Amino acid sequence: MITASGVTLTGNADTVLVTPGATNGKITFQNSTVNGELRVEAANLELILGENTSIPNRRWMSGIGTGSQDPQAYSFRYNCEQKDYNGTIYYTDDYFKSSADRSRPDVSLATASINLAVSAFNAMDSAEYTDKDRHVRNLLTTLGYSEYDCSESFHQKPTDDSIAIAAAVKKPSGADYTLMAVAVRGGGYEAEWAGNFSIGKVGNHTDFQQCADYCMTFLRQYVQDHNITGRVKLWITGYSRGGSVGDLMAAEIDRGNALPGLTVRYEDMYAYFFEPPQGVDVSNDPHNVRYNNIWNFLNYNDLVPLVAMSELGFARYGRDYYYPDATMANYAEQREAMLHFYNAQESKEYAGEYIVDDFQMKKFDPANGFIADDVGNTMTQGDFARKLVSKMVTDTVKTRDNYVNEYQNGFRTVLHVVFGQRLLTGSEGDVERFVTALQKNIQEQDTAAQFAEAAQNPWDENGLRTVLSDVIVQSMNDAEVNALDPITLSKFVNGAVKLVGGMLITDPDLTVTLLTHLTSIANGHYPEVGMAWLKTMDPNYSANPYPLPH
Repeated sequence: MITASGVTLTGNADTVLVTPGATNGKITFQNSTVNGELRVEAANLELILGENTSIPNRRWMSGIGTGSQDPQAYSFRYNCEQKDYNGTIYYTDDYFKSSADRSRPDVSLATASINLAVSAFNAMDSAEYTDKDRHVRNLLTTLGYSEYDCSESFHQKPTDDSIAIAAAVKKPSGADYTLMAVAVRGGGYEAEWAGNFSIGKVGNHTDFQQCADYCMTFLRQYVQDHNITGRVKLWITGYSRGGSVGDLMAAEIDRGNALPGLTVRYEDMYAYFFEPPQGVDVSNDPHNVRYNNIWNFLNYNDLVPLVAMSELGFARYGRDYYYPDATMANYAEQREAMLHFYNAQESKEYAGEYIVDDFQMKKFDPANGFIADDVGNTMTQGDFARKLVSKMVTDTVKTRDNYVNEYQNGFRTVLHVVFGQRLLTGSEGDVERFVTALQKNIQEQDTAAQFAEAAQNPWDENGLRTVLSDVIVQSMNDAEVNALDPITLSKFVNGAVKLVGGMLITDPDLTVTLLTHLTSIANGHYPEVGMAWLKTMDPNYSANPYPLPH
């Protein structure tokens, strides 16, 4: 029996009872096994499960800790690129009874948050843009929220710099506050990929900041239109681009006075973002403790959160939390649990096999077929991504001004082509077929010979760019995705050649590794990966959940 907070338990027990005397406290289990039931009668309890701990049967009678009180399972729909799939979310209003000011994130709330975030991806079930918010609308309604509304942009075809946001509210029974749920669109947004690379020369990431301003304007109007006043507990989430925009919004709210008429206390904002790129100028003090209610969940093997680059002075507000990776103890065991959840997801149909851990560095070897395995190099995909980004800045981009002047438009053009579907046919599988054809063609014997000739010392830069241009056009034709007029084709190819060519000249090994691992790198950014990792640690999904890594 535990009657006070601040207790650490070790060893084995048949049954453990935590009485109301531990309310608003913290209990830690370390090297422990509870064979029977852990029964919690304390309110607002934070339960910390340390290493070598097994508590399969937990019963929350009051308040919330990891696992919370009686969460209910609900079905929802979400988009994975070109198709929608079913998922399961566990939810209870009690997630928000405890303070958002925690030493570690609430894993059950994190899992619920990533599910809400992916529900805000543009829906594919409807071809009409006026219904693209259907999944987030349906999920919030199912969870008991009302007064739903979304930005006008949710009902329009995305543009290079657009964003979309949805919100709804509820009044939990007996609560002295309004609970507001906010989700920023972070997937299925087509041409908005181009905006991710519009960083600007000064201040926060230009595109993300403009989008955050747009979303804050929507929220202020939403509060006014629905006559919301007084104390509000705010649940805000977003994935990828949506996470970066949400990160800027949450920080503005933390600084106060962002939502006139409302009181959003520091301990009342639950901000959970997933795989967000970096959008904060480091001069804005992003790691100040005032932002400790903001959690950013990251996959170490994901390239996307490394952009915009730290080397150019960017960061994120709040605290970064990484899922397990190959450098951590017991990774192989937990990876098997993650794969169980990953493979069970309906959307694995699109996401494909989890191949991130199969990463193998390549090397530029003109004498033996252009590209060869670098068998002596054990670098992981995460390590490679960091080296690639650092090298790109050091040797190619150099400064933020130079990026904007020389590379920003190229990035925007390429990403608009690949994800905006304006320059491709727009049919399912376009990008995958193009990537497959590109990876095949750069290793063809004739192409390899041309690369090898251009790579002789000294480098023939013009020759190299010509080969790259030819292989890109050939790959688009082979994949039957070339729906370009000559002028736009030229813009796309020139942008891609400038980006890839510059890196190939400065570091051929990193560049050929990138070109041959495009599918694996994309795999690292899929939300299915984060969803599966969180389920291994969430007692709502796992009978014997793993502890949160430090």
